[in-house]
Amino acid sequence: MRDSDKFLEDVVKNNYDINGELVSLVDFWGEGYDSFFTINPFALINAIDRNLMFNRNLSSSAKKLQFAKEKLTESLSYSEDRKSSLTTIEVKVSNYDYLSESIINQIYQSIINYSNEVNNVKASEKRQFIAGRLLEVKNDLEKTENEMLDFMENNKSLASPSLILKKDRIQRDITLYSQLHLSLSDQLELAKIDEKDNTSSIFLLDQPQV
Repeated sequence: MRDSDKFLEDVVKNNYDINGELVSLVDFWGEGYDSFFTINPFALINAIDRNLMFNRNLSSSAKKLQFAKEKLTESLSYSEDRKSSLTTIEVKVSNYDYLSESIINQIYQSIINYSNEVNNVKASEKRQFIAGRLLEVKNDLEKTENEMLDFMENNKSLASPSLILKKDRIQRDITLYSQLHLSLSDQLELAKIDEKDNTSSIFLLDQPQV
């Protein structure tokens, strides 16, 4: 719910060319948040209900913003083809066909921005996890290497089979931790790239059409 509200807010706060002037939808639509003038009885009831539901502590600008978001929601419609997974978005704005096209373009950009934001956050969480695991493996590797060093210093001659076996076990641990350290280092670099990656897996197939 919070994400969808943020999406609506991003779209209505953006400036659009309306009658030759750059105006946000908050200012364009928001002026009518307290208007009751309508010949449509259902629209009149909705207007009264909307004003009754407004928090009295809300400022005029907050009410305009809320009204603009509701107006955008009413103007939006979308459909999805289950076979192809393609999504079609429509915006209907009376008397301002070109504005519908501009809003569609902004909606697409907002979707891209949100998608990139989610991917970057996930990549950041992954990077932090890998970095933490890499530190643990590094400590284990250094600990095992020190164990090997102490073992070799205290056992100049490896005549005993038990000493040879112990040395082999320590060496296997060193090899394992070394491989893990190398693998995690590679994954960490990839995670850092993903964290800064702004490419999107969402593509616009058809330009907006009036």
